[in-house]
Amino acid sequence: MSLNQKIAFVILILTIIGFADAAFLSTKVLLGQPVPCPITGGCETVTNSQYSRIGGVPVAVVGAIYYLGLIILALWYIDSVKLKVLRAITIISGFGFLWTLYLTYLQAYMINAWCIYCLVSAATTTLILLTSLWLNRRLSNAG
Repeated sequence: MSLNQKIAFVILILTIIGFADAAFLSTKVLLGQPVPCPITGGCETVTNSQYSRIGGVPVAVVGAIYYLGLIILALWYIDSVKLKVLRAITIISGFGFLWTLYLTYLQAYMINAWCIYCLVSAATTTLILLTSLWLNRRLSNAG
C-alpha cells in the first residue's frame, strides 16, 4: 500500500467514524428515543429544534447518507488511486464542511444548545476535508 493510499485509509477511518456517529443519532431520532448527551447536555434541544429536519428528514439521516457516500468513495480511491475520485471526496467534503459551519452557527446562535454528536460530526467532516486537501496537494506536487 502506497503512502497516498495510507493517507486515504485515514480518510476512510474518519468517514466510518462520521457514519457511526450520524447513524447512532439517526436511530435515536427516528425511533423517538432520548438522545444521551453526557458532555454538552443539549442534544435533545438540538435534535428537536425547528432546524433538525430538512423537508421532514432528520439532518442526522442526511449526515449518515453523506458519510456513507464518502465511505464508498474512499474505498474506491484506495482501490483505484484515481485522482478524480479523490477530487470528488474533496468537493463533497467541502460542501459538507460549509453545511457544518451553518449547523454550528445554528447551535450557537439560534438554538443556544450544543449536541456532542453534531460537534463530533463537524470535527470529522473538517478532518476529512483537510486530509483530502493535503492529499490532493501532495499529489499535485509529486507530478
